[in-house]
Amino acid sequence: AQYEPELALMTPTDDPLVFYKRILEMASEALSVGGWVYFECNDAYTREVATLLQEAGFGAVEVLVDMQGKPRHVRGRR
Repeated sequence: AQYEPELALMTPTDDPLVFYKRILEMASEALSVGGWVYFECNDAYTREVATLLQEAGFGAVEVLVDMQGKPRHVRGRR
């Protein structure tokens, strides 16, 4: 966190998932069927982001771990 700009770490609301929700709205419109969306996440929110993808109708939702074994990435297929 000491190397990232505050804008990259904080949201303008109390909802830490606000940007993921907006990106999923856009991805639902822009991605072709079969297209993938990938997120890098704070490991405290990967499960919530995976749930957002499922609720948005994405399939093959998976939480991926980073090189340190932390759940840091989420992907889903439209």
